[in-house]
Amino acid sequence: MATREQIEALKIDENVFELAEDTELEYLVHFAAPFTGADKCIVPKGTAFAPHGPMRADALYMHLVEDNEELYNKMEQQVKVEYEDLFTRLQGFSFFITEEQLRTLPLKFRSGSAECLQEIMSMLNSPYTFYKHFYNLALDAYNNGRWQDVIENANTASLVPGNVNSDLYFIRGYAYEQLGYIKKAKENYRCSDSDEAEKALVSLIWG
Repeated sequence: MATREQIEALKIDENVFELAEDTELEYLVHFAAPFTGADKCIVPKGTAFAPHGPMRADALYMHLVEDNEELYNKMEQQVKVEYEDLFTRLQGFSFFITEEQLRTLPLKFRSGSAECLQEIMSMLNSPYTFYKHFYNLALDAYNNGRWQDVIENANTASLVPGNVNSDLYFIRGYAYEQLGYIKKAKENYRCSDSDEAEKALVSLIWG
């Protein structure tokens, strides 16, 4: 399971979509006890959602982008019927979307894409995929001289313990050096066993 820091780094909620037509969606129903049930209803066209975190390997939790009192009232009325004995303990609802639904539901993306969310699911389920994604972003930034982006993406890749390699330490160290953070550059060069890092470190120490 991904850590909180890894989930935040993926910026899942920047992928916002709306329903392109009236659509039946399933959701979880939470009661104090605790007890969780499930229900479904027709959600109207134009309703917007933003996924925000993992539910299970093939699904993400999502929330309504705008308040929709009419929809919530409809859901509450269904709870009165389906869970009559538990209604007074109702605490809320949780929408979710599965990987299959990203391919089959009528969605119109305001930002991001279904492909991006599928890639995010892959990264949430595989620490190496997460690491490789941000390592590649750091490497691309290094090749194009975007030093701050190198550092930010390298730091994110480093959230996966045990995967950080010598190349990542070197390019992060080099980025720090270009920005004038010599102490941090030395620290990264010392963690890398590459010849390039050794030469760079010697140059910094002896000028």
